[in-house]
Amino acid sequence: MIWWIFTSLALLAVLIIVLLLLPYRIRLTGLRDGEGTFLTLQLGVWNLRFFRKRLGPDAAGGAGKRQAPDIKALGDFTSRLLGARGQILHLTGRVMSSVNLVFLRIHLKLGLGDAADTAMINGYLWSIGAITGGSGKIEITSEPDFFHDDVTGSIDVEVEVRPFIPAVTFIWLLGKRPFREFLSSLRNPGK
Repeated sequence: MIWWIFTSLALLAVLIIVLLLLPYRIRLTGLRDGEGTFLTLQLGVWNLRFFRKRLGPDAAGGAGKRQAPDIKALGDFTSRLLGARGQILHLTGRVMSSVNLVFLRIHLKLGLGDAADTAMINGYLWSIGAITGGSGKIEITSEPDFFHDDVTGSIDVEVEVRPFIPAVTFIWLLGKRPFREFLSSLRNPGK
């Protein structure tokens, strides 16, 4: 009977490790036109998408009444943040090293109302697009609109994330007291 429990736990541990080693793909597609701004978030493994969420103006919901910030809670949060800054920077570095940019495509139609400003900003964007265009991963294009005062366009970005090392780092950091106190201040902001 005991061997059955150990076998089940071992299989569960192997399954969790395999799930953490898989390369997850996160894709964010955005479009801004005359009707509004729309975002689509997709999550998948390799080329299989298993989550898709469309975000737009109707998905935001009501903002409700804003409350004044609690100065004491903000001060407590800041002190815990500063106490755990080394651990937070370590975790941030591990997360950033596990993210790989697959592609970034930005296309803008830019009009600022003033022809000189429109031309100047489009020139900057063309320069950035020329510098990053050789990488094959980043494509930035823009076109001037001298007759309207509006910015429209689209963005399409996809990254590949391998969460194993950040997950192991997070579990390791749970053993550090300042990091645990910082996490508890995130869960209970008033305490």
